[in-house]
Amino acid sequence: MRIYISADGEGVSAVVSGDEMFPGAAEYAFFREMMTADVNAAIAGAFAGGATSVVVNDTHWSKRNLLPDRLDPRADLMRGSGKPLSMMDGVGAGYDGAFFVGYHARVGGSVGVANETVMGRQIYDVRINGRSVGELEINAAIAAHFGVPVILVTGDDKLAVETAAALPDAETAIVKYAIERWSARCLSPQRAQALIRQRAETAVVRLRTQGHFAAFRLEMQDSLRCEVEFISTAQAGAAHLMPGTKRIGARTVMYEAGDAVTAARAILAMMFLGCRATDEVYG
Repeated sequence: MRIYISADGEGVSAVVSGDEMFPGAAEYAFFREMMTADVNAAIAGAFAGGATSVVVNDTHWSKRNLLPDRLDPRADLMRGSGKPLSMMDGVGAGYDGAFFVGYHARVGGSVGVANETVMGRQIYDVRINGRSVGELEINAAIAAHFGVPVILVTGDDKLAVETAAALPDAETAIVKYAIERWSARCLSPQRAQALIRQRAETAVVRLRTQGHFAAFRLEMQDSLRCEVEFISTAQAGAAHLMPGTKRIGARTVMYEAGDAVTAARAILAMMFLGCRATDEVYG
């Protein structure tokens, strides 16, 4: 029973501010401790439920956030930038189930803590076949492409609402309740991590004994119509440099993909190109 963990940062226990989440930030050391503790709770639960191996992909910002010397030694750690499938790199290597730990709500869909989709202040919306999607849906679709169900999601209560709609079979661990984008009522780290451990164990036991979690599927038409709507027209102009894109609005660029992996890579490419045109004052 092999478990893949995609570990993000915005949905980590007790974290509510950009001053905590990035290298060089005033409280980044606290963030690293909390992120490592949440992931360790998920690893412990996975093994308690019957997992035979666990691999963790550090996916937040620099992708070097987790403390390797503090991580549960039973797990392997993928760290560093430039992973071809980013937050889901390596998931096609025969895993039985995936955990999304420390995830967050999509940009603008709620007041979820640090709600955003891949980038921060540059992105207004991301849509696939007209449906607004966040990292939850994009990454779940990649996992489903390789036949891997998402069986656990941890983060705030607004993310839990999105999870119930996209992944109704998944276990969820709500570690904080959003008040606004940069505030929340937080469980104590001890209670939050105990909850993550318990739900992780339940998820693996269910997978091992019942064997079925409904995977997230993007609704295929003739293709997957991927749209990135930026804050700035300049960002859309830069993203439109990507071959195969169409500019369908002043701030919106579209690409048609044949499968979920191509869709995810196209969305990332459009974002990375577009964000290079961000003006520090005007956005």
